[in-house]
Amino acid sequence: MEVPSRLKWGFHTQAHNLAVGVAPGIPVGRNVRTTLGFLRKSATDSAVDAWLSLFRNPDYAGSQFLHLRGELTDRNTLVPAYANGGTWCKRVHRISEFSRLVRGITGHAPIEAYRSRFHPRLPREGCPRCDCPTESRLHVLVGCPEYSREQFRDMGDLTLESLIEFLRENPLAFSFGNLPPGG
Repeated sequence: MEVPSRLKWGFHTQAHNLAVGVAPGIPVGRNVRTTLGFLRKSATDSAVDAWLSLFRNPDYAGSQFLHLRGELTDRNTLVPAYANGGTWCKRVHRISEFSRLVRGITGHAPIEAYRSRFHPRLPREGCPRCDCPTESRLHVLVGCPEYSREQFRDMGDLTLESLIEFLRENPLAFSFGNLPPGG
């Protein structure tokens, strides 16, 4: 059905105005804050602000989340980011390393401490690499003598960069046992 625009018939007029670029009720002028780009940026900024605010709450991030600092020159705690590969993604280029990095940061790693949270009745086996009675993330990172540590000696020295280097030096840390093809 064709409706001449001069009749200004209900939603047809609104559709016509949108089609020709004059949306009703949208202000125009020099400092317009209603462009699609501005609205997208505002929505993104608002979502990121809410995300970062929530992330600082331990109940949101989780009790097992490993809060890391930046390089030794930047001692600030790293926060998640979505742009340009995010905080962690852009620093690791191999899927196997990235998987182990995420497991180490989130505490969702194939280690005894994680398994015992979901299967508390199973017998505890301890660390499979040494005689320590508990295999925890802390033990893997700073306690187990079977892992090499060139970048840090204790958790106070741990940065994102030193954790990535630790994972590169120790390809079985936070892995499911066997090395994946290609390391």
